[in-house]
Amino acid sequence: MEFIPDNEILEFKPDTLETVRRNINLYKPGEMKAAIEILKEWIQQQPHLRKKDFSDFFIETSIVGSKGSIEKAKTQIDKFCTMRTLLPHFYGEFNLAEYTKSHDYIESFQFILDLRTANMSDFVTKVNLVELKQAITIFVHCYGLRLIGIYIISTSKLVDVFIGLLNQILKPKIMSRLHYYQDCKELLRIIGNNVLPIELEGTERSIRDIQNHWIEILSSKKHLDYVREMNLGNTDESRRPIDKLAQDYDGVPGTFRVLNVD
Repeated sequence: MEFIPDNEILEFKPDTLETVRRNINLYKPGEMKAAIEILKEWIQQQPHLRKKDFSDFFIETSIVGSKGSIEKAKTQIDKFCTMRTLLPHFYGEFNLAEYTKSHDYIESFQFILDLRTANMSDFVTKVNLVELKQAITIFVHCYGLRLIGIYIISTSKLVDVFIGLLNQILKPKIMSRLHYYQDCKELLRIIGNNVLPIELEGTERSIRDIQNHWIEILSSKKHLDYVREMNLGNTDESRRPIDKLAQDYDGVPGTFRVLNVD
């Protein structure tokens, strides 16, 4: 595939496809196509994967999210299906990451958590660390969303408590990318005002307008039909070697002893 699928909300620069492919060293003519064909053949050979007809773009974004590694892309696709079997409560007709996987073309992403109006005392006492770690693991390992920056904005002293909780579930590599600010000045320098909403002192539309637009798209029949189809892509664990499941997914329901967030 030599183009990014059209969509109603995401905007790309003209050289996005070429730049991302160059950054993962799959930019020469035919290289990405060859990698996709290898993965398509591999998928057909996996007896435990119930879905075999993933689109070329889905496979390509798996390669991109794996930094160009075919072996890592195999693991990502396997986990994409397996987690639907092991943690089905995380999947339904609501997954924002599903749209990203089918329409976006990103090498990495940055996450902004604005807690300036949150009741931090209530927030830190009710956050479920197990579910939070499971959710982050799904985003990173199943959808290939590589975190290169986490930015927390808050004026509360209790933000240190929240960061301490995150330190219990995230690896040092991710924690080193977490930054805490009391205002938006540094965000404007790092990310740029043209992509930040007005609530974060940027020039983009308001968060409410952006949210309403996303809700409209994600609740459309076209997208919900797509989500239903992808949710059929789980696994038949009776057809996977037991030792392989234990090796790769030991502790998944609770502790994630194997699936650490890199």
